[in-house]
Amino acid sequence: MSNTKDYLIDIASESKYSGQDEEYREAFTKWRTKDNNRFGYKYVKDTREHTYAFGEGFENDLASDSERESLKFCSNLIGGTMLISAVIRLFQVMFDSRAGHLLAGSSIEVYGNTHPTDISATIVLSLFKPLSLLISIFFIAMFTKLPKKVFMPRGTKIPKRHTLCLFGVVGGCAAVCYVVSAILGMVFGTQLMSVPGGFVWCDSVGLNIHCFGVQYFITPVLHAILMNGLILQLLRQFGDSTAIMLTAAVESIMAINFINIGTHFVLSIIISILTIKTGSLLCAIAGRVEINLIFFALKLINTENADNAGGELYMLLVCIFIIGIALFCIGRLISFEDYKVNIKSADTELVFRDKLKTFVTAMPTITWLAASGVVWLYIMVS
Repeated sequence: MSNTKDYLIDIASESKYSGQDEEYREAFTKWRTKDNNRFGYKYVKDTREHTYAFGEGFENDLASDSERESLKFCSNLIGGTMLISAVIRLFQVMFDSRAGHLLAGSSIEVYGNTHPTDISATIVLSLFKPLSLLISIFFIAMFTKLPKKVFMPRGTKIPKRHTLCLFGVVGGCAAVCYVVSAILGMVFGTQLMSVPGGFVWCDSVGLNIHCFGVQYFITPVLHAILMNGLILQLLRQFGDSTAIMLTAAVESIMAINFINIGTHFVLSIIISILTIKTGSLLCAIAGRVEINLIFFALKLINTENADNAGGELYMLLVCIFIIGIALFCIGRLISFEDYKVNIKSADTELVFRDKLKTFVTAMPTITWLAASGVVWLYIMVS
């Protein structure tokens, strides 16, 4: 009689998450199995061919239906939240236009040595993105009620040499994106791909410190909490590979800059892998700060050597040096016997194509994608 229920598989309770300890798994399982939790994928799967419920007949529910329904609710929430973010971005662009086109070369998206025409307007402009991230964090955390142990994971202890090598790979990927964007610009004579971020470089020291802190420290922290904390961890119940790809897609479209979309997508994948490999949100924050500082250094070199014929060569040498470190780190990771290069993704009932279709076709997501296109067109014409 003790083996009469061996055919039952509790999907939520038996799920495992790489890079995380038992405390994380228990908190995630408890959240997923709560009654009336629409965002948690839970199902007790009967491996027998038929299941008969006395007085009700044969049961027809499928684990795939449960997974699809949970993913749809997650998509509705993420799409609706990103729609609010797109509206805030539209207000940012409108404010930027009314304050004077790019505030006379002094906004956080422009480089130059001129004094800003309106310091207060520049400060206000720099706060739009952190505000949109804070609102997104608030809504997703409020509706999902994800435990803090889940969306701010600490991970299991891994050898320090693994972590250092992973950060080296992150830096190399940032440098590769910068080189590719520069090569495409030279070949086609126009900016087909760019790297995100900018900085104020004027004679107002206080403004420089403010915008640098917002752009390169505060914003990466909020981005990590939203993307690698809430969204990535929320979607891990549908498989790590699915979570990584959908998180990267959300982040790249959230930027509402189509020439940045490729860079955002690639780097988001890298940061998500770093998060899962280390299991720590702090590593995700550090990785994002690292990428931003590398872009800052490369763009500063490019700006300071704009009139120098060898400026581009100097910048290219710096990129090659960073990429060389990354290649060395990859070689070391492969050589470590206690390190697994690949990510073992949990098997779920739906194939990735069905998951992507379910995620994209949710009405809030469609509305968000359309709104992002409208904002991008407004940016282009303004």
